[in-house]
Amino acid sequence: MNIYSIEYIPKNDIAITQKEYIAARNENEAITQIIHLGTPVECKEVDENTFIKVPNDYKKLFLTAIFFNVESGMSSGKALGAVIRGENGKIRRQLNPALQLLDSGGDFSDAIESLGMYDKAILAILRSGEKIGAMKQALKSAIDQYDQTFASKKLLYGALFGLSIDLLFSIISTYAIQFQFLPMVEKQGISGTDPEVIASFHRNLSIAYGLNTVLTVITTLVLIVILWLVYTYNQKSNIQLRLKVDHFLSTSPYIKHVFAHTAISQTFAMCATLLNGGISFVNAIGIIKGISASPIIEEYWIKVEKSLLSGDLVINAMMSPILTPSEVLIISSHKDSAQLATSLKNISVQRNEMAIQANKRFGMSAFIAAMAYSGVSVLIALFASYLQYSSMMSSMTSS
Repeated sequence: MNIYSIEYIPKNDIAITQKEYIAARNENEAITQIIHLGTPVECKEVDENTFIKVPNDYKKLFLTAIFFNVESGMSSGKALGAVIRGENGKIRRQLNPALQLLDSGGDFSDAIESLGMYDKAILAILRSGEKIGAMKQALKSAIDQYDQTFASKKLLYGALFGLSIDLLFSIISTYAIQFQFLPMVEKQGISGTDPEVIASFHRNLSIAYGLNTVLTVITTLVLIVILWLVYTYNQKSNIQLRLKVDHFLSTSPYIKHVFAHTAISQTFAMCATLLNGGISFVNAIGIIKGISASPIIEEYWIKVEKSLLSGDLVINAMMSPILTPSEVLIISSHKDSAQLATSLKNISVQRNEMAIQANKRFGMSAFIAAMAYSGVSVLIALFASYLQYSSMMSSMTSS
């Protein structure tokens, strides 16, 4: 869905144009939605970056309000419309396209997607819940998913924030030494006449250049890899590429544990919520199988679904190297859907604790690596400063 800004002349007032924001797949569809209000004058696609940034707390409250309306007996579409109509703040402009889509006969899931407020996981849960007629359970799972995703991101970003500041200064220092400070020292040269002193100066300058060149190359390669990873994970349509990146990350110490534990914790918790809401295990998997940020865990749930549909027992379908022996034991001991939900919830809690511990270990290893990098950068800077000092002292002595 794209957002279009349409100026139109209302049917009842030909003197003043009005503007509406419409969610549509293309320009023609947007105009079709507005034509009953008046004559379109201008239609253009709106850059979503121009929209108001929606606070994270509001996103959760928005879903919660819809859930309460659905729980009281409203259909999902009417519940969404009621929540939007009850909003009178600045954010209403961003909600209007969803309301227009609902009023023109659009689906609830398409209207939610048009808001641009929720990620792939939340949208997949809601779309699947609408498809199988289990919106109350889907909304509850979506709220739980939002809580867990937000907590996981907060934990990871908190560990990386301090490191990123230190690394930023170290990276700036590395490039400044390589492309500004060392060339300045080289240009300044040495004014002494002693051949040994001159040779020593140039030899030390070459060493400084060599060490900092190695550090610069390593820094550049790491930055390229990081930018590539960020770009790849933003290419949501290229699942195969994301799968390759995920497999690459799965071989990295500590990172693989953070990704795996978090993904298992989230999907097992949502599956437990759906089972407690009366959804069958197969239908629950159908809802959660496309929401994991890890393609490896997504593949796992797809295989479980295929095994169940082919007639395998739950324990046989769920058997996988990604589960620990104790988790297999817990799952194999369940007798009914309620006990399975309890088992999955217990595994989710345990995995969440494991994710926290893995995140701490990753943070510590990243801190040590950052300190080592910073230390090398500082030593090279000090060495370059020493060369500059030697050059200045030589100039003063010769004069």
